[in-house]
Amino acid sequence: MKKEQKNSGLVCVDAGLAFAVSSFSERGHHLRSPVLLLGLFLGVAPLCLPTTIEAEELTATGNLPFSDPYAFVDTFTDSPEVKALGFPVGSRPSLEVGMIVEKGKAEKAGTPIDIVSAVATNGKATIDLTHADIGILDLWDKWVVFDPKNHKGAWIIKATDSKGASAATQPVLLDYGFEMPLVENVNAEKTASGDLRVTWSVPELDSQIKEKCDIDYRLRLLRNVDKQFYRSDRTAETFVTVPADTLKEKVGDNLNGVWGRIQMLCHDKEQKDKNGVGELEARSNTFFLLT
Repeated sequence: MKKEQKNSGLVCVDAGLAFAVSSFSERGHHLRSPVLLLGLFLGVAPLCLPTTIEAEELTATGNLPFSDPYAFVDTFTDSPEVKALGFPVGSRPSLEVGMIVEKGKAEKAGTPIDIVSAVATNGKATIDLTHADIGILDLWDKWVVFDPKNHKGAWIIKATDSKGASAATQPVLLDYGFEMPLVENVNAEKTASGDLRVTWSVPELDSQIKEKCDIDYRLRLLRNVDKQFYRSDRTAETFVTVPADTLKEKVGDNLNGVWGRIQMLCHDKEQKDKNGVGELEARSNTFFLLT
């Protein structure tokens, strides 16, 4: 049994609370490894953050199998077509907050997860998360319109299992609230060998983004939010080549109705050495039809 420690307006969460980090998500989250890390009783010093939330007792036995929690600002191409694909669009960016759980892990432990919520430790927001089955993983996630006054700061994901036991993840910091711009001049064409080559350019970035972010890119191919079938490796280059055999395997011969999604990702330089938790600060998603 672990307890949050009261300390002059701080909430202290044992950094040994279990979390797992995944490198796969159909919806496009930047996470690391599908292995559950059990560090509950390693004696790690607690991490304390300013908060107005009352400290409460939390059950943390390792039976609630957290994955990497995340909270970041998400920007999308604003068009009816992209909205029809199932993504949030609009003139304002979104906050995406949630966590990933390995498929069946909670059930095998006898503690099926029942309720999951994201709590801002500044006391200004609590968001009930929605469950989605994404193949080998369970996603607890929500997109809401980003409100800098209420959403910047630290977030904790709290889960309650079917027996009423609860636990919280390690805090995730959303430090800056950057709105990443969309990429420009997207071009997609097949080469003589049948490869798909996608290129783009990047607009001039805000000086703070340049200072605070390590930036890279990723290409995805999809038909809608639930049918995403290709994800490139992250790259610092402004192009991706999808080999012909991979294209045929993942997409087939008919590219009609297939969308490309170029993600530009801001990784918080100050968070990169902290087990990857919270390092994705912001992301933009530029959509285009292949044909």
